[in-house]
Amino acid sequence: MTNVSFKKIEWMNAFLLCICLLLIHFSTLRAEENTDFEIPPMPDSAFPKLARTGKSSKDFVPKGWIIECEQTGDISKDTIPDLVLLLHQNDSKKIIANRNGIGVDTMNSNPRILVVALGLPNQGGFRLAVENHSFIPRYTVPTMNDPLSSCPVITKGTLYINLGYWANAGTWNTWDYTYIFWYQSSALRLIGYDYNSTWRNTGELNSKSANYLTCKVKKSNSRIDSDKKNETWSKLSDCTLKTIDDISDGLNFDRSYQE
Repeated sequence: MTNVSFKKIEWMNAFLLCICLLLIHFSTLRAEENTDFEIPPMPDSAFPKLARTGKSSKDFVPKGWIIECEQTGDISKDTIPDLVLLLHQNDSKKIIANRNGIGVDTMNSNPRILVVALGLPNQGGFRLAVENHSFIPRYTVPTMNDPLSSCPVITKGTLYINLGYWANAGTWNTWDYTYIFWYQSSALRLIGYDYNSTWRNTGELNSKSANYLTCKVKKSNSRIDSDKKNETWSKLSDCTLKTIDDISDGLNFDRSYQE
């Protein structure tokens, strides 16, 4: 092959690289534009008051809301089945059309309420124990997925909540969280969490697993194309069992105090 051919190939590769960089740049700009949506506000005062007791899950559902997820299990460890609900507002004004083109066509920005109702002995039914409307953030960015990855699950007396972040424009990074709670002293308290992130462009994998009961955290990093994994263990500087209300937004939980 002649030098001219080699130079032609090099020129084409450089041209394609420039095109790719420009596409990424403009995708990022459009993704940033997509964040400029008029999301109807939902102040704390606008959330409905829930029934204090009920015979079934339907008794805890206020007007204009629906049951998105329902799970039964013994979360209070008294052998009586308890109830975990995820309520989702059903307001058509909070279903937003995406007019910018990138991302989903519509997004349901209606807020959610996480409900824990404890089973009542003898007479049956449930009493409201926990209601939280900040931990699971609203869906407000059309280039990202709904923050709720799956329905909450009760396993062996603990509650698992999965949240995630996946973007189709604006960033190569994706991550997911699994929060683990148990019910103690009239509150859902965080006893551990797992965090995993993936850089889709480089194949870099990072994870962290914290256990507040043992006061330890494991960190690891690896690559998709390699079996090699680097792991380190360390002691948490603060092992306080924070309540779900202390955490507020599950996607923006401040984990700096653990380092």
